[in-house]
Amino acid sequence: MAVASWISKGLVVWGALIDILMLVALPLIGQWAPFCHVMAFVECGALCGLFCVATMLTPALLAGSFQVKETALAGLLVFMLGAPRALCGLFPGERGIHLVCMASMAAEIVLAAHLFPAPDSYGAIGLCGVGFIYLLLNIPDQKLKDD
Repeated sequence: MAVASWISKGLVVWGALIDILMLVALPLIGQWAPFCHVMAFVECGALCGLFCVATMLTPALLAGSFQVKETALAGLLVFMLGAPRALCGLFPGERGIHLVCMASMAAEIVLAAHLFPAPDSYGAIGLCGVGFIYLLLNIPDQKLKDD
């Protein structure tokens, strides 16, 4: 059970801290270094124009943030892949979020293989592949509610 606890904590770190905080929240406040280092396939250099994706954020808050369409879409994609991982780590016994987390792993494998050149994609494919297999082998039992 100790391994499962560490895996759950790792999913929270991966989803909440790395994906959401480092790759989505930091660019929203103008800190682009982590995003541009990890997301090498998007254009980070020419951040001109304003791209707001139906959020409640004001243009002043978005200044210096996701302004190029490809960059904004990559940020939203990272958020959509990271949120299920964080939730799966926070609620490890929930079957539904567990299956969604598996789907996020499979989606990242496909995206990494498609978007990154061969040597750069190996890390994401390997890490998500191992994560997918672990999650596949440890699907929680479905809990039935007593009425």
